[in-house]
Amino acid sequence: MSKIKYKVPAGVSAKTKAYINKVLEYLDDSDCFREIDSASMDELAIYYDSFQKFSEIILKEGAIKQGLHNDWKEHPLTKRMHEVQIQLFKIQQEYGLTLRSRSRIITLEDGEEGDESPLERFLNRSER
Repeated sequence: MSKIKYKVPAGVSAKTKAYINKVLEYLDDSDCFREIDSASMDELAIYYDSFQKFSEIILKEGAIKQGLHNDWKEHPLTKRMHEVQIQLFKIQQEYGLTLRSRSRIITLEDGEEGDESPLERFLNRSER
């Protein structure tokens, strides 16, 4: 159980609740965050839940549909799902939940201990 206090919003799926609990465990284990912004965690939960629901609908109904004039069009929810995916990715980056953002957080932590970052080492070598 996570030491970080946060209550998942009502109305989200069990899958979303499980995801948020895993995120909280990760944040707790990483010791990068002692407190969290509950509003952005709410956004993470809502966007993740929306993304999951859009995905399920599109998978069930098909990504491409035949229109009234026998032309093929993408599912109407595809655009909305893409918008939600972008917002979800931004929040995941903020919390270090993507591979790239995790490496950035690790680098920042290393820098706090007085070590030079890889960029600083490179710049210092080029000055010599």
